[in-house]
Amino acid sequence: MKANELELIDLHDEDEYEEWLNEVFPEEVSICGLLYSQSNSLKKLDYCAFREGYNNWINTFENVWECGECFCQHSSEDEAEECCKEDE
Repeated sequence: MKANELELIDLHDEDEYEEWLNEVFPEEVSICGLLYSQSNSLKKLDYCAFREGYNNWINTFENVWECGECFCQHSSEDEAEECCKEDE
Protein backbone atom coordinates (compact mmCIF):
# COMPACT_ATOMS: atom_id res chain seq x y z
CA MET A 1 0.00 0.00 0.00
CA LYS A 2 1.37 3.41 -0.92
CA ALA A 3 2.12 5.77 1.95
CA ASN A 4 1.82 9.53 1.63
CA GLU A 5 3.91 11.97 3.62
CA LEU A 6 1.67 14.69 5.01
CA GLU A 7 2.85 18.27 4.84
CA LEU A 8 3.45 19.59 8.35
CA ILE A 9 2.27 22.99 7.18
CA ASP A 10 -1.14 21.42 6.47
CA LEU A 11 -1.27 19.85 9.93
CA HIS A 12 -0.16 22.92 11.90
CA ASP A 13 -1.35 26.28 10.62
CA GLU A 14 -0.47 29.85 11.59
CA ASP A 15 -3.44 30.03 13.97
CA GLU A 16 -2.05 27.12 15.96
CA TYR A 17 1.36 28.82 16.03
CA GLU A 18 -0.25 32.06 17.27
CA GLU A 19 -2.00 30.13 20.06
CA TRP A 20 1.34 28.57 21.04
CA LEU A 21 3.06 31.97 21.03
CA ASN A 22 0.31 33.41 23.23
CA GLU A 23 0.74 30.55 25.70
CA VAL A 24 4.52 31.02 25.83
CA PHE A 25 4.32 34.84 25.91
CA PRO A 26 1.01 35.61 27.65
CA GLU A 27 1.79 39.26 28.43
CA GLU A 28 0.05 41.70 26.14
CA VAL A 29 1.91 44.45 24.29
CA SER A 30 0.83 48.03 24.86
CA ILE A 31 0.92 50.28 21.82
CA CYS A 32 -0.37 53.82 22.39
CA GLY A 33 -2.36 52.58 25.36
CA LEU A 34 -4.02 49.74 23.44
CA LEU A 35 -3.27 46.11 24.32
CA TYR A 36 -2.45 43.45 21.73
CA SER A 37 -1.31 39.86 21.94
CA GLN A 38 2.38 39.36 21.26
CA SER A 39 1.64 36.98 18.39
CA ASN A 40 -0.61 39.49 16.65
CA SER A 41 1.91 42.28 17.22
CA LEU A 42 4.77 40.25 15.76
CA LYS A 43 2.65 39.13 12.79
CA LYS A 44 1.56 42.68 11.96
CA LEU A 45 4.83 44.48 12.68
CA ASP A 46 7.33 41.99 11.25
CA TYR A 47 5.68 39.27 9.20
CA CYS A 48 9.07 37.94 8.01
CA ALA A 49 10.14 37.30 11.62
CA PHE A 50 6.73 35.77 12.35
CA ARG A 51 7.08 33.38 9.38
CA GLU A 52 10.65 32.49 10.31
CA GLY A 53 9.49 31.61 13.83
CA TYR A 54 6.55 29.65 12.37
CA ASN A 55 8.86 27.68 10.08
CA ASN A 56 11.23 26.92 12.97
CA TRP A 57 8.25 25.83 15.09
CA ILE A 58 6.92 23.59 12.29
CA ASN A 59 10.30 21.88 12.07
CA THR A 60 10.04 20.75 15.71
CA PHE A 61 7.31 18.27 14.72
CA GLU A 62 7.96 14.74 13.51
CA ASN A 63 7.00 13.78 9.96
CA VAL A 64 3.61 12.15 9.61
CA TRP A 65 2.80 9.43 7.07
CA GLU A 66 -0.67 8.43 5.99
CA CYS A 67 -1.87 5.03 4.78
CA GLY A 68 -3.05 5.40 1.19
CA GLU A 69 -6.08 3.20 1.80
CA CYS A 70 -7.56 3.99 5.22
CA PHE A 71 -5.80 7.38 5.75
CA CYS A 72 -4.62 6.44 9.27
CA GLN A 73 -1.64 8.53 10.32
CA HIS A 74 1.68 6.93 11.30
CA SER A 75 5.09 8.12 12.44
CA SER A 76 7.02 6.26 9.74
CA GLU A 77 6.63 5.42 6.08
CA ASP A 78 7.07 1.70 6.78
CA GLU A 79 4.24 1.68 9.32
CA ALA A 80 1.95 3.48 6.89
CA GLU A 81 2.78 1.06 4.08
CA GLU A 82 2.16 -1.96 6.31
CA CYS A 83 -1.08 -0.56 7.76
CA CYS A 84 -3.67 -2.22 5.52
CA LYS A 85 -1.56 -5.13 4.28
CA GLU A 86 -2.92 -7.19 7.17
CA ASP A 87 -6.46 -6.67 5.85
CA GLU A 88 -5.61 -7.92 2.36
